[in-house]
Amino acid sequence: MYALIDNDTSLSSLEKQVFRQYFAGVIFRLNFLFELKTAINLIDRIDARQLFQTNRQRSLEMTSGLTDRIESWRIRLVEDFDKIEALDQGQYLFSKAISYLISLKYQN
Repeated sequence: MYALIDNDTSLSSLEKQVFRQYFAGVIFRLNFLFELKTAINLIDRIDARQLFQTNRQRSLEMTSGLTDRIESWRIRLVEDFDKIEALDQGQYLFSKAISYLISLKYQN
């Protein structure tokens, strides 16, 4: 298209520049509309609420599994001092996990 504009001898340089900018604007808008249509089709195909619920459930399972693993390692320790130290070091993680579960409105 640019070649047609540039080779047209009946157009002045100012007209050629205006047509090139107009053509560039049209191409930009068409590309934007295509991307927008693609995004809308993708949104229509996914169920965002179901994905959110699934991800929320997975997060809850992973968080509770994490605290269970720490507790299972603590039980394996032989010395009482080591158990106490493991509990102390795990407090930060437990508090973060509980805060996270509360933020998700976990009821159990």
